[in-house]
Amino acid sequence: MIGTGHWKAKQRLQKSKLPNMPKRSTLLSKQRLKPLSSREWISANPRLYMKYKDQIDTIRAFGLRRREITGGTSYNGRDGLGDRSLYTTKDGRLFAVVLGKGGKIRWTECRQDLQIEMEQLYGSKIRPMADRPKTLKDFKYNLQINKPFYKPFAHSVPTHIHRAAYAQNMIRQLNQQTYTGYRDKI
Repeated sequence: MIGTGHWKAKQRLQKSKLPNMPKRSTLLSKQRLKPLSSREWISANPRLYMKYKDQIDTIRAFGLRRREITGGTSYNGRDGLGDRSLYTTKDGRLFAVVLGKGGKIRWTECRQDLQIEMEQLYGSKIRPMADRPKTLKDFKYNLQINKPFYKPFAHSVPTHIHRAAYAQNMIRQLNQQTYTGYRDKI
């Protein structure tokens, strides 16, 4: 049928009913059964990992999206992880503040097992929590003078795998804490 209107039952075609048509491939469903974990991907792609080691380790440590680490088009590309993005609390916890999806300000805590590595990697760029942006106006000012650490990198690096590893690790980390019912101030 060409044009507009409703299809009648006799006019409908089903690929499976046509003669000599190939059957649907089951290869895709087999590939989707188990995607690689972060560690499996790193061991399967050592050259790519070494090329983008700092970016990948930062994604694993903070659970950042690709755009959050490299910056986008807003604020002239200055909205990526940069010298105005890393803060440490008095008790030693490390946080990153970035412009997230939908333009929302996103604070993420560093994984405990990767914190020393992040402190070595970013060292003097980490600021005390007292210097953090406290208002939206402060945050926007920080974005204007921010200097992102990284340029866009290859899309062959699956950032979602490393973000998933971050989420799993943070859930385990939170399960080890006891809760009093009161919120701790950072």
